[in-house]
Parts: sequence; structure tokens; C-alpha cells
Amino acid sequence: MIALFNGEMTSEAIQRYVGDDPTNPSGWVGTTTGEFSFTQTGGNDVGLDSTFYAFCIEPREFVSQGSTYTYDLTTLDQGTTNIGGMGAAKAALISELLGRYYPDFTVALDAEHASAIQIAIWEIVRETSGTLDVSAGNVIFASPADPAALALAQTYLSSLDGTGPMLNNIYALDEVGAQDVVVQIQGSQTESPAPEPVTFATMGAALIGLALLLRRRSVAPENPR
Repeated sequence: MIALFNGEMTSEAIQRYVGDDPTNPSGWVGTTTGEFSFTQTGGNDVGLDSTFYAFCIEPREFVSQGSTYTYDLTTLDQGTTNIGGMGAAKAALISELLGRYYPDFTVALDAEHASAIQIAIWEIVRETSGTLDVSAGNVIFASPADPAALALAQTYLSSLDGTGPMLNNIYALDEVGAQDVVVQIQGSQTESPAPEPVTFATMGAALIGLALLLRRRSVAPENPR
């Protein structure tokens, strides 16, 4: 699909350190956090609205407002092409993050919550220490324009334990040389939805009927010989 990058819906400055970039020995980069807006302008229909929201999953690549990109829709674990894909474990963490805190991409977030989601995604995608900590490891954040957003990101990350709702309709838009993003294809949003009330009612009626049938059988006289 071909999409025009409209820009960030919200934008808050922060310093980000990813310590595995040989082209930047200091590692620190001034960047912004927020939710992206794209408009599809061509290519194949992949099930997204004509204008859709997204988050960056590839902090080593960039997109420019007003520029157009040609993306491939892939599974989330294949996203972040500059490291060969983030893998299933990191994709599962992002699925839980979004399932808990942003299950509907059609609803725009305010600046603080959008920044917290973006920071948490970057931490998940590029941290290799095994601990999701925004102030330690090989991915570190500092000097946030919105300190509350950084603290909220850590709260989000600390809650991820594999038991939360998993958003199962999120995918990656990939383009080698441009920033990959995570998007949501509208439809069924989370795994293991609660059964409809009618399901419980039907089950209860069936159990009552079975109990009555067994009771009738237990008191019925034996057949004559």
C-alpha cells in the first residue's frame, strides 16, 4: 500500500539512547513521541481506513511529514526490518500493551497517553537486557518534555505479565529504509472475548433439562418381562 505521512497527532520532545548504533557513538538522539497519522493514497486495500493512526516500531529509521511511502503489510513479529524483525516475544508484549491500554486505534489519544504508548513500544522493541526499564539497560530515555508521560510508560511496561488482554488485529507496515509502524485492522480486537449472555442462558437450560431427565430415569419402574 502507498501512504502519505500526515505527521504526528501529538508531539512531545524527549532524549532517547539506543546504545547499539555504531554510527552514533554517543547514542543519544533528540526525538519526539506521539501518535502518527497516515492517509492511504494508492496500492492495495489492506483493510485500513483511508486515514489511519499508527505508532513507530523502528526508532533507527525515520519518516518525514508530507512524504509518501510504499509499505508492505506483515505480521507484527516481522516488523522492525532493520533488525530483521522484532520476533514473536516482543510482538506479544506489544499486543498486551495495546490490548490493555489502547484497544481501539480509531480513538485519538491525548499527548500524554500517546507519548507513553510510544515510549513503551520503543523500549519493548529495542531493549535487550531482559528488563523493561525506561531509565536503565541499552534503551534509556531522559529530559522528557512531559515527565508524567515517561512515568506512565514505565507503569505500562511494569504491568505486562502475559495475563492481560492481547490485541490480535495489529500488524506492521514495513518499508526498508523508512520507519516501520504498527497499525490496527478494524474487526475483532482482543482474544478470548466474554461469552454472550445468551450462551450462559442456553447452557443453563440444557443443564436443567439434563438433570430432570436423569431424575425421571432414576424413579421410573423397571420394564416388565
